[in-house]
Amino acid sequence: MFNRHAILSLLIVVILCFFATACDVILEDETTGGETEIKPEMNIGEMLLPVASDYLIAPVKAKDLSKFPYFGSSDENLDRNLIIYQKSTGEARLLLDKPALIAKYQILESTVNDEGTTFQGIVFSVIDEDTNENGKLDLRDRETGYYSNLTLETPTQITPENVKILKWLYDSNANSIYIKTRQEDDINIHRVNLNEPKIGTDILNDATREQLKSTTLDSF
Repeated sequence: MFNRHAILSLLIVVILCFFATACDVILEDETTGGETEIKPEMNIGEMLLPVASDYLIAPVKAKDLSKFPYFGSSDENLDRNLIIYQKSTGEARLLLDKPALIAKYQILESTVNDEGTTFQGIVFSVIDEDTNENGKLDLRDRETGYYSNLTLETPTQITPENVKILKWLYDSNANSIYIKTRQEDDINIHRVNLNEPKIGTDILNDATREQLKSTTLDSF
């Protein structure tokens, strides 16, 4: 059971999330000429409790983000933030401290040796720039991929900035992740070694790309 301190800590973080995700917006009421205050409707999504972990992760969702000047999507399934709660200390905190969207995330778990040592981490992508310059943050903007252990204290960037992440695959045997991205007209597949995470190496080298160009129908 959660103790009183743990519950209080979690409630404080949820309250802070209102301020971190979106300040109150004041709009002019066209019918009365006065001002109408709009507050974000927040809720907690499905909580995640990795096996044998000291952390609980809870996504924070916001309804009708299109009412706010820096968001362009009304998709209620979008995550605005993640709450990270440490069971042993009863402390909870937020992943993001500015307006942004978490486009996607996945907890990675695998047994990496005969002794049963379990590897755990999380890969996620964040939209925090209006890359299509429409004045809003939405899923049409590009994103940046990150990896972290479950503390989520110091995430490491694992893709170039402002790409479109199309898909990723986790290779538990090699403890690596393959990320397919699109940047402008280029499709890349980045391999990231999660033992030493950093921006991944593109597996499509220049020679392979030249071969691809030479085998297109345009070459006939």
